[in-house]
Amino acid sequence: MAEMANAERPAGAANVRLEAWSLVFGLRCRMVAEVPARGFTVADLARLQGPCIVNTNWNLNQDIPVAVSGKVILWGRFEAAGAHRAVRITEIASGEEKIP
Repeated sequence: MAEMANAERPAGAANVRLEAWSLVFGLRCRMVAEVPARGFTVADLARLQGPCIVNTNWNLNQDIPVAVSGKVILWGRFEAAGAHRAVRITEIASGEEKIP
């Protein structure tokens, strides 16, 4: 898996016009926020038990890409919201970024 930390955000990424999206607002989509876990194997996955923490070496101050169909649409950060985990949107992507 390529490292997402290298995904570049072009200047002016927040200048996306919502009107361009109006025709597709009602369509369903699958949104994914992923953080790579370098060196993590199927054997590691099989050994997981109960609540656990997987070391990703991801910098807590670094935004993560949020993608739909492999195309980065947002940048955000993981946060706790009560008993739930969430991604807080920090920037809207320009549409040029992709998950590497």
